[in-house]
Amino acid sequence: MTEHRRLHPAHGELYTPIGPQFYELLDQLHREYGSWRIVAWKTELRLKQLRTLRRGERKAISLRVLDRMITTSGVGNLNDFIFFTAEDLVKLGIWKEPRYVSGNKRIQGSEITEAPIMTRLERERLGRKKRRDKIAKRKKREKLEAKQEAAKWKRRGDGWFR
Repeated sequence: MTEHRRLHPAHGELYTPIGPQFYELLDQLHREYGSWRIVAWKTELRLKQLRTLRRGERKAISLRVLDRMITTSGVGNLNDFIFFTAEDLVKLGIWKEPRYVSGNKRIQGSEITEAPIMTRLERERLGRKKRRDKIAKRKKREKLEAKQEAAKWKRRGDGWFR
């Protein structure tokens, strides 16, 4: 059986790495509209998405999203950006290779690992053990907290005092 070449899950889409040009676009948008909420509304992005982009938590942004940001806001130019395919971003080291799952095999690039195969009975036993351990840990913590609370209070003479 011959193994076929796997395509990146985002194959066919174009991306640009997030860098100084993108942050300059965000600055222009913020100067134009004054607040990030208005920028999010004008660019048709959720505020959470915009915040993620501003913090640099993303490594690239798609052509589709960037085009929507620029055309709806009227700020910036799409020709200022260089676009790459998903495979190019992997080759450039910006993205990691995708991880594929085939049965109990985990394939990421040339690295192949095998996950242990568990029967349904073993999975159920493991789940029950985890639940029992969690309950025991919670009871132990509650008992310790009660003991610490009791240690705060001492019996003196005719009543309880702190």
